[in-house]
Amino acid sequence: MNKVNLCIPILWLVAVIYLTVVYGNIPNQVGTHYGYQGMPDRYGAKSFLWSLPLIFMLVWVLITTLLHYLPRLERNVKGKNESQTTSHATEMLTTLIIVEVGALIIFVTNVYYLSQGKSYLPPYLLTGMLSILLIYFIWLFVKRLMRARN
Repeated sequence: MNKVNLCIPILWLVAVIYLTVVYGNIPNQVGTHYGYQGMPDRYGAKSFLWSLPLIFMLVWVLITTLLHYLPRLERNVKGKNESQTTSHATEMLTTLIIVEVGALIIFVTNVYYLSQGKSYLPPYLLTGMLSILLIYFIWLFVKRLMRARN
């Protein structure tokens, strides 16, 4: 799981390179928020697109750093079992990876459509990402129920 997590910055770098390549083809006004049907309901300057990779990389650095030190910190503060805390950190890391990859896919798709002159985002992308997260959370809930039963 940690190796997959380390690929996240590389994927965002590829997305930034793609944005750099197609930036000239993107209109000056772009959608900054999309409704449930994939149509923009707020607009802004195309320079806004540069902030998204930066925000997601900052979130990735913050959460990855926190997850690295969380087991030791919680053990020292609460005296908890380190393996249990490590299990929670792994679950949080998996959630982070799902969210980061989903955001990356949505970002690259948005940049692609904008470079084609279309201000549209396929609604199934967000629905798909949220469905995957929901299935993962249900699986975690069932797993914890089974663990509590034993």
